[in-house]
This record gives sequence, structure tokens and C-alpha cells, in this order.
Amino acid sequence: MKFAVVSALLCVAIYLPQPTTCWGGYGGVVVQPKPVAPVQDYGNPFIDDGGPTFPVNPVGNPSKPTTPKRPKRPSRGGRANQCKTYANRGSCRFYKCFRKIESECVQSQGEFLINNLETFCLNTKPLIKRNRFTASGKKYINRVRRCQNGVLVNFLSSKDCVVIHGRATMALLGLENGVVDRLDCYWQNQKFCEIIGNARDNAALVEAVFGDEDGGFDDNQIAQAEHFQYLARFCPQDAQNVFQETFVNSCPPGTIQGQNNEAPTTPMMMMMGGGGAD
Repeated sequence: MKFAVVSALLCVAIYLPQPTTCWGGYGGVVVQPKPVAPVQDYGNPFIDDGGPTFPVNPVGNPSKPTTPKRPKRPSRGGRANQCKTYANRGSCRFYKCFRKIESECVQSQGEFLINNLETFCLNTKPLIKRNRFTASGKKYINRVRRCQNGVLVNFLSSKDCVVIHGRATMALLGLENGVVDRLDCYWQNQKFCEIIGNARDNAALVEAVFGDEDGGFDDNQIAQAEHFQYLARFCPQDAQNVFQETFVNSCPPGTIQGQNNEAPTTPMMMMMGGGGAD
């Protein structure tokens, strides 16, 4: 018995540092040390001892939230490029962009023309969204808008007010030379005749021209409608008949000639309360 105890103790003393199996006495006792997982020392975050540390804000001095920097105002060249992007899309934002660059010319001569171009553009947006135009009418209006923007976009930063005024006039009121000019934005390679031959598109055109929020209209809007009349003369007779019935007769009374044989009423007469007829 004593021999067994002494044998077991000697085995433990000799082989304790290394995992091993010891036999002692009669029972064959197995001694198997368990592995110990290493402990990661992250050090003291408040003492710089060369070990890993954590970001800690001092008491009473919390970190301040960072304030985003204000974006830089676009340069004149950058703004012009943005205007060109709007123009290529036929976006109504083009006119606001154009005003910022050509503010002096717009204020001195072309303010009402640019305003009317923008109004016409903005008026078409809800009409397209609510499907007041046919599918062909939507494509036509988008082409017209891109064309009108394109008439002006090449004169950004030109500071030539006379030319800008002339181009704005052409974009809004078209060209009347006794023939159809291919540069006329409304003609669109005779697509205009297809549009005015559709009663639904004609009704939408009336709203696009005269659909101001205040319910009023000015000389430029009347001239725009009269230009449609001019272009209609070059379309087939059946398209002219539909145009007469669903566009001309649907315009505000007294705005353009040929409305159910009523005499035209000038804006001045309307302001005075006259209807232009007995």
C-alpha cells in the first residue's frame, strides 16, 4: 500500500508540467491536465503602456458633432453645363437656370418671353401625367420642349440681349415666312398635323397655352395660339376641320379669330369689359 502511494506521488511530481498519463498502484489512476485558454490583455485604456487602447473622451469634454460643409456654389461654367443637361432633357428647370446666367438680358428684354416659355412647359407636365395627351401627343410635346430649350441653350453666357430676345421669340411664337420653316419647334416634321387632327390632343394644347393658375392670359399666349392657326393652314383639310372645332372654338372667347364667326376681342377691349360683338 505504501509503495502504491509513493509511486503515484512521484509520477505526479515528475510529469505534472506536461500532459501525460501516469499509472500508480493497483487502480491505474490517469492524471490529464486540462488546457487553459490564453487571456487577451487589452491593457489599461487610461495608461499608455504600449498596449492596445480604446478611444475615450475625457470627462466633461464630450465630442462635438461634425457639421457638414456647405457645398460650393457652382461656377459659371458648371452652371452652364447644368443648363445644357436640362435643355437636352426638355426640362422646365432650364428656364430658371437660364435666368441666373442671363439675368440682365432677361430683365431688360426677354422676361415675358422666357416666362411664357416656362409657363407653357410647366402647363404640359400635369397634362402629360394625367394622360390628357395621347401617346403621340406626349412624344410630340417632349420634342417641342427640347427644341425650345435648344433654341436658347447655345446662347448661354453670350450677353447678347438682342439675339437672346430674338431666339426666345422664335422659340415661343415660331416662324412665319409664308411657308413652314423646318426650324419651327411646333412643326416637328409635320407631326403637328397629326396632333391637331386629334380632338383629345387639341383640348390639351388649349390648356397648355391658356392654362395659367390665375385664369388670365397675355398677348404672347394669344400670339402662340394664332401661330398654331398659321401652321394648321399647311395641314390636310380633315386635320384643319378637327383643329377648328376642338382648338380654335375651345380657346377663351375672343382670343383668336375664327371662333364660331365671332369678332376677335383684343386684350384692351376685354379689360374695358367689351365683348367685341353686339
